[in-house]
Amino acid sequence: MNLLFVKLDYQLRKVEYFFALVAGMIALIVMLMVTLDVLFRNLFNTPIVAVYELVTYSFIGMIALGFPYVQAQNQNVVIEVATSSLPAKYKNVLDLIGTVIGLFVIGVIAWQTGISTISSFVGNEYSSGLIRIPIWPAKLVLFLGLTFLAIRLFLDVFLIATNSKNRKDESETTTIQ
Repeated sequence: MNLLFVKLDYQLRKVEYFFALVAGMIALIVMLMVTLDVLFRNLFNTPIVAVYELVTYSFIGMIALGFPYVQAQNQNVVIEVATSSLPAKYKNVLDLIGTVIGLFVIGVIAWQTGISTISSFVGNEYSSGLIRIPIWPAKLVLFLGLTFLAIRLFLDVFLIATNSKNRKDESETTTIQ
């Protein structure tokens, strides 16, 4: 059973890495759009239409697609004020509890985002700017990111419970006290 979770972890990391690459490409496109908008605004006094809306929707993709990768790399911000002096056994129990709570919360948010995405698609929901941009693609990307984060958390519950996923080394963790 443990080998199955390790294999699933390996396959899921490939998807998470792909999502992180897509998020990076979105960031590059956002930087290009904003730079061009500033240049056009200052040099030609003609801003690019709908850049604000596109950048806003792009940020959703950058953040949502990066969530699962950060969780897989165990690189979330950790403040260990109360747990820094605990033995590893208790830290793992607390990690497990936190991961289960995170799974529940993210699962509910992903579920509701999926419902909102379907509603937006069926209702033909558009932005209210100069150029009408459909909103459902941004919601779909958010749903995908949150769903894969929930899958990652689900897998992490089993990996932590079987001690297959180790905590960050103390040398890697910056503790705020």
